[in-house]
Parts: sequence; C-alpha cells; structure tokens
Amino acid sequence: MSVPVPAQAGGPGTRAASVSPALLLAALDTTTEAIVVCAARDHSILVVNAAARALMPGLADGLARAAAAGRETFTGEYAGRRLSGRRRRLDDSHYGWFLHDRDEETAGAMAGPLPQPDGIELTASYRPATGTPAIGGDFYDVFGPATGSDDTVVVLGDVCGRGPEAAALTGQVRQTLRALRLVEAAPAEMLVVLNQALLQSGRRHRYVTLVIGSIERAEHGRVRLTLAAGGHPAPLVVRGDGTVEEVPASGTLIGVVRETIVQPATVELAPGELCLLFSNGLTEARGGPTGTEPYGDARLHDALSSCRGVPGAALVDRVNALVSDWAGEGLRDDIAMLAVRAPSRTPLSLRGGGAAPGSPFAINARRGDRRPRQRQ
Repeated sequence: MSVPVPAQAGGPGTRAASVSPALLLAALDTTTEAIVVCAARDHSILVVNAAARALMPGLADGLARAAAAGRETFTGEYAGRRLSGRRRRLDDSHYGWFLHDRDEETAGAMAGPLPQPDGIELTASYRPATGTPAIGGDFYDVFGPATGSDDTVVVLGDVCGRGPEAAALTGQVRQTLRALRLVEAAPAEMLVVLNQALLQSGRRHRYVTLVIGSIERAEHGRVRLTLAAGGHPAPLVVRGDGTVEEVPASGTLIGVVRETIVQPATVELAPGELCLLFSNGLTEARGGPTGTEPYGDARLHDALSSCRGVPGAALVDRVNALVSDWAGEGLRDDIAMLAVRAPSRTPLSLRGGGAAPGSPFAINARRGDRRPRQRQ
C-alpha cells in the first residue's frame, strides 16, 4: 500500500508523489508534531508517526470522535501532552491530523521563571487561543538590572499575525529590547529605536503593540513604574481601596510609521497595590449569553476591583477564571498578563478595621481636583 502525498507547487505537470508508509514514517518520525494520516472515506488510520504512537490508543479515540463530529480542529490531553491542531486535506482520499504540543508553543511566548527583585512582586500568565496550532503573537519578558542601574524592566506585547513569521518577529523584538536594556535606554527610547529597527528590517505588513515598564523601589515600601506604550491597551492600577485607574501612557503602533509618538507616564504603588499589563485578547474575549459579546473593559475593572490587596498570582488566576467562564471553550485570541505589585507590609495593629484608605499615589489625586467650585 502506498499513501499519496501532495507535491510542492511547481511548474506545469507537477503531480502528487506516491510513497510507501515506511518511507513516509522515516520522514515523519523526525518531527515532534503528532501526525496521523487517515482515509477520507471511513476515517481509518493509515500512518502514525513516532510522536503520535506514544499517545495511542487514547489519541486515536479522540481523533475518531472529532472526525465523526466533522470538526476541523482538535484539542486534547494525552500522556501529559496538551495537544492542539487541525486536519489538512492531502488529496481526495486522504487527510492528516497535525498536532502541536501547546506547552511547547506557549514556552516561546514566556520569559521562563520570573525574577523576583527585592521589594517587587512579579507575576505573569500566558494562555494560547483555543484550537489554533500556530504560534501566537503575545509575549512577555523581564530584564534584570543592567550595569550601573537598579531598575527592572518588564515588557508585554502582541505581534501581528500567527505562525513562524510572528515567532520570528517576536524574536527580533526581544533581541532588540534586550540590547537596548544593556545600554540603559528608557522605556520611551526603547520604543523609538525598536520602531526604527522594524522599519529597516523590511518586514511588510508586520507590526507590534507593546508596553515597556521600568520598575524601581521607592521609600516606605513603595514601587515606582515608568511606563511607555506603543498602540497597546493602557495598563491598569488597582489601588488599596479597590479603585481601578488607567495609566495615561500612550503611543503609536510600532513598525508602521517612521515618526513615533510616545507619551510615557509614571505611577507609584503603595504596599499592596498592583499594576496589570495585559494583551487585548483579555478584553476582546467573546462569550456570555450570546457567545459573541466581548468581555470588555467594564468587566475587567470590576474583576480587578474585587481583588484589591490580594497577591499578584491570586489576581491573575482570578481574572483567568472569570474570562474562561465568560468565553467557555471558545477563546479566539491569546491572553497575556503581567502583574507588578508592591508587597504588602505587615500592619502594626489590627484595631479599628473599616474601609481601606485611599492611596496617596492615586493618579487622579495627582491630577488635582477638577470638579467645578460653587460660586458664593
């Protein structure tokens, strides 16, 4: 028996080649993808590569159910591997399932174990979209203090597109930012230089949105952040009394126009307060009663307000749970979050109780009282 495999597109007369299962397996066994070739007529399995054989027979049952339901995508967990992928037509008589390990894909978006600078609490999370085998564009990173500086730099971004091109652009962005960190560039300067680097690389129709923050300790357990954004959702600050504030940092998309406009902002966090950086997949997650309504800014603000004073890991887990409940199994875009928190200080006394005091570093407070005064 031979299995037809489509030849690469070429000139006139290009035909599909027919290869033996043994030769096909020799090629397929070299990849970490789980690949299963099936007959289109009855969905019977014809060829299984090494990565897929290790997941049998459970994977075979899962694929059979997916094929019977007419699904083009597949997700499931077998032998500790979280698989995601889709089936592709090979010819009129055959199709193949091409399944990636979601944990391996996710690793490309993450910075590995986060450093925990003294007096600063960092927490991050990345969730890939449901049923998408291609690598997404969301990522985050953390750069420790450079020579001659004490600040820590955090980055959270979203590269346009998915797949190998998005992964390559993510790598270029990270390498550029890491080099700029070595020369102690400020967040706004990083965005300007990164924009020039992307434009000069010749990548057409590719851009990135991101937030860069420089974090340093201040007096009395406070944490100071200088934030710069390029076309990205503004970070949110959760104050000690539950107030949620939008950081007034804004800027143009990176990699689109030559003249970059960046308006950085500085915020301070009192002990127990937190600043959340996130990708637009969070607020744009669709679900609810209709299945099409975005999660939205208002729900995110309410969720954060209910988490005042909690550790960053608990807040991120809570937000992920709420979005999962909202979107169900239909998460259409990646979601990345990075929380920066000033650790809580042990109170000297538990007497008194009452509502948490307002933060002395609130953004609105620094802007002054803008309410109109009553004329006498």
